Amino acid sequence: MSNTITITDALNTLDELEAAQEAWSEGSYKKSNEELYAILDRCFTLHQQISGMQEGKRKLIKAINLRLSGMGMNPDKIPDLATKIVRCTFKDTGKRATSYARVIKFALTDKPVSQTMATYITNMGGIEEIRRTPKPGALTPSEIKAKLVETAEAELVTAQPLIGKLKLVDELQPANDSEFDFCAALVRKNDDGTGAIVYGSTTTSIVKTLLAEAAKKLAEAKEEAEAYDKLDDEAKARIAVIKEAAAQRAA
Repeated sequence: MSNTITITDALNTLDELEAAQEAWSEGSYKKSNEELYAILDRCFTLHQQISGMQEGKRKLIKAINLRLSGMGMNPDKIPDLATKIVRCTFKDTGKRATSYARVIKFALTDKPVSQTMATYITNMGGIEEIRRTPKPGALTPSEIKAKLVETAEAELVTAQPLIGKLKLVDELQPANDSEFDFCAALVRKNDDGTGAIVYGSTTTSIVKTLLAEAAKKLAEAKEEAEAYDKLDDEAKARIAVIKEAAAQRAA
């Protein structure tokens, strides 16, 4: 496979890919993954060739963008080349195009050179499985949540409480076999402005969700504090005036 391609050849390849997917859709659609994988393999190869262009790449991207615009798509909202190629080929902006583009991105990252696209996709569990898989090296949603929970647990153990020294009733006591010294409380706002805890839960999933949310808020507060520290005295004074005015309006 050549690592370079001319603008004309690239655009001709897109024409051929579009025709191939139409033939696949109208003919063996839903019956033969083999033809689909062959089309995706050609999309993959085209991506490599365009990426390897020494000159004319920007002009080609502009031509591809014009083609996308002619299909009624907004190229400015299609940030990567893999998705541009897939959408030109399949004329699709939905979940299908996203899945196919993801396959190409994954293959660009870790498909062995000697391995066919069909074998690669099959070994990965199929297109749908690739769609659900995080990017190579990225954390899964559950791993991200676990890290957030770990961070919040470490910080909240010694954090200044919003309300301290509460007497814990049985409903608010963390279970002996719980991995956390935390529980969740549902607080009702009373008409007189006071609050009352009306429900407590030590369910692990609920506690983890709250801890993950707390970690996000703590991170945001830390970023805001760091940004504020970088401001000069004049900027800090302006912020103080704005906050005071807002407080007076709310009073």
